[in-house]
Amino acid sequence: MTGVVLIFGVSGFVGGHLAEEFCSFGYKVYGCDISESSDIADQVTFIPCDILDQVQVRKVISETKPMYIVDLAAISSVSYSWKEPAKTMAVNVEGTLNIFESAKEIIPNAKILVIGSSEEYQRSDDPINEEFSLDSCSPYGLSKITQERFAKLYREQYGMKIYCVRAFNHTGVGQSDRFVIPSWCRQVALLSAKKKRMAISL
Repeated sequence: MTGVVLIFGVSGFVGGHLAEEFCSFGYKVYGCDISESSDIADQVTFIPCDILDQVQVRKVISETKPMYIVDLAAISSVSYSWKEPAKTMAVNVEGTLNIFESAKEIIPNAKILVIGSSEEYQRSDDPINEEFSLDSCSPYGLSKITQERFAKLYREQYGMKIYCVRAFNHTGVGQSDRFVIPSWCRQVALLSAKKKRMAISL
């Protein structure tokens, strides 16, 4: 066995694919989410957990003692973040802090991967790199900037091994049609089946 991985948000679009990838390389994988998905690989040990419940998060980390933690639990829709900004901040920031705090006390040497977003960057028509200004104009983007700032704080103050990425759009099989590309695909499929001309909504 290569090591123990704990994935928060395993029932989401990325979580299922990532869990399967880890399993294929021989890792022991535990997956947490509020509810289980049928798309999770059979080799994954699922543990129900609400990331906003600090007691639950601490219990999961204490029982599994992972070498690696991946934080995929998030409100990840920009449009939804405008409807529920408080919930977006709670899940994306408070939830991540629950992971940091529990890991700090139980497994301080574990490596933690935090998934940020290109939404953190200031809007621009020009190519950007990691040095580009962070100045989001959405609640989702602001929550990810805040998440990343806390990661920096915990690295500097406690020496924790927390890694942040700012992922750009990704899509594929199993992604919810709340997101733009699956929405377009669904609409095109419906139009093709009905064999009539209609406008595709954005």
